[in-house]
Amino acid sequence: MAAVLYGVLAIAVFLPVLGHAQRLEYLPVIASVVGAAGTLVLSRRWIAAWPASFLAGAVYGFGPFALGFLRFHPAASLVPALVPWLFCLAAFRHGRRRGSLRDGLYAGVLAIVPFAFVIAFFQCCAAMRFWPVPADRLGAQTWAGLLVPQAVPGVGVHHVPLVLLVVGLAVHALARRAGPLVVVAVSLVLAMSPPVLQVSPVVWLAIPTVYAAVLVGVGAQTLAWAGRADGGALGLALGAAGVLAAVTGVLGLRFSPSSVYFDAARLYGLAAVMSAAILFIGRSGARWHGLRWAILMVVLGLDLILGARLLVSQMR
Repeated sequence: MAAVLYGVLAIAVFLPVLGHAQRLEYLPVIASVVGAAGTLVLSRRWIAAWPASFLAGAVYGFGPFALGFLRFHPAASLVPALVPWLFCLAAFRHGRRRGSLRDGLYAGVLAIVPFAFVIAFFQCCAAMRFWPVPADRLGAQTWAGLLVPQAVPGVGVHHVPLVLLVVGLAVHALARRAGPLVVVAVSLVLAMSPPVLQVSPVVWLAIPTVYAAVLVGVGAQTLAWAGRADGGALGLALGAAGVLAAVTGVLGLRFSPSSVYFDAARLYGLAAVMSAAILFIGRSGARWHGLRWAILMVVLGLDLILGARLLVSQMR
């Protein structure tokens, strides 16, 4: 079911370029669906609500990072597509008592598998004198894409998911799970370093992007299930959206006539309206989970499809 929905989403996103795509150029389309499905499966380890897991998969598979690989050789898109699936080995390990030292060591070994796969992939490519991704270091301007993905594509998530990511990070911090943070920290160090073992630094961002997508799902689940006593999470979403809208609006005034910042400010404003509506529902004591999911799906879906189509048109 999820694969079919992701396939429909892929058609909606890639439709402008599918008509004149060559055979090999269909690989990124397939990779987006595979990566989204892998993130959905991986997120089920921490997310109970299926709609939240579906959103997590869509955020990764059709986000700025995955679509940024359209700049490279189509074969390069296989790497971000398979990384979430490889992390499932560590997430869904069996036969060990969780929390024990042996379990921690076992999980650590399995968490190395995605790193080993990335290195092996690029080592094989180098042996064939084939470099699917340039080995350039990430510049300081690259990180601006975290705030305005359409300005600097290739990193981060879309606008509304970024607001949900803030909520997900807060929930994760309260849960005090350090294991994933170690993996993310290692990958970020590799991403900001010169190429290691023939691997382009940008490829290592697949790992923190998967982590971010899962946290977006956690944030969505938190907003959908929050009650009257969970006003902190709802207020955090509203506050984050308001701050992001204000910052991008100021940047739009500063760097006029570029409209990309104003577009981002509008989408963050839409996220603020979404958060305010869910906050009102939560404070009123009404559950209305179906309505909350509908609001989340519509707003995030609108942001994702519009943003993804724009990124695809920019890089083709």
